[in-house]
Order: sequence, then C-alpha cells, then structure tokens
Amino acid sequence: RKYCRDIRRSDGSRITFDDSTEVVIYGLEFIHRLDKLIPKFPPRVVVNYLSWCWFFKAMLRDLPDPFALTMFKFYRSLNCKLR
Repeated sequence: RKYCRDIRRSDGSRITFDDSTEVVIYGLEFIHRLDKLIPKFPPRVVVNYLSWCWFFKAMLRDLPDPFALTMFKFYRSLNCKLR
C-alpha cells in the first residue's frame, strides 16, 4: 500500500485508491517476491533500476530494427537470468 501513494496516468493526473478499489495483478508470485526484495535496497537504487527498465523498454520502440532486435535480445537475457 505504501508504494501506491503517487501513481499517475500518462497525462500526469493522479490515480487514487481507497479500501474498495479493485486491482487486478498479473504475476502474483512476482509481487510477493518484490515485496520482500524492495525493502532490502535504498529507495534511490529501486528508483534507478525502474527508471532504467522504463528507458530500455521505451528506447526499443524508437530504434531502427537491427538495433531494436539487439536491445530486445539483451533485455530478454537479463530477464531470463533473474528467474
């Protein structure tokens, strides 16, 4: 709950939650593991990690195909090692 304090839409407007808000979660096991993992790192490290993840995903959309394929393979290899 404490991680959902400042979630915003792409237009910058704030998304609010209350006790009756229903949230659909895909990858529940991942969320449980993440809940244990996040407190082990300083908030700045978590923010940096998530920022870089977003950057690489966003960058894939704008790169020419040969570069995007290379980045995709690199990103996929990182995900495979984490599992």
